[in-house]
Amino acid sequence: MQINIAQIILQSIVKIFAPFVPIFFLLIVIMTIWSIYRYYRLSNSQIFEIDKMTGKEFEDRLAILFRKLGYAVRVVGNQKGDYGVDLVIEKDNIKTAVQAKCYKKWLVGEDAVREVYTGKNYYDCQEGMVITNNYYSKMARNLARANNIKLWDRDDLIKSLLIKN
Repeated sequence: MQINIAQIILQSIVKIFAPFVPIFFLLIVIMTIWSIYRYYRLSNSQIFEIDKMTGKEFEDRLAILFRKLGYAVRVVGNQKGDYGVDLVIEKDNIKTAVQAKCYKKWLVGEDAVREVYTGKNYYDCQEGMVITNNYYSKMARNLARANNIKLWDRDDLIKSLLIKN
């Protein structure tokens, strides 16, 4: 009788981990349910829910919104070195770099416009856009106008949420 070391090791691993298989399966089911719930909650959130979101949740909400509007969406924010861009959206062969700013109290300043302008070139986008749940400072509006960067403020965001919900 020949001893197969690999078979013995495999049987040992199965004996050790077999009791945990139902727990792993349950965790996968819970994570799937949580993902579905989170998507549903984000996709149905309106401006007052958005006002309470973190920056990451706001980016995810915008990704859902743009997909509903028919765009291909790539989330690039929250990566180390995102170059001032949170989303790259594309429709009709036009790529747009999007910077998302979920502010509770402050106006969005010109730094957001500078960041998306720089990131737009890095991601090889034809257009740049900053979206906020708030409003923009006068300097941000002037800089955006001078650099052909689109600005969506609170009012624009509310309109787009009403169109695709």
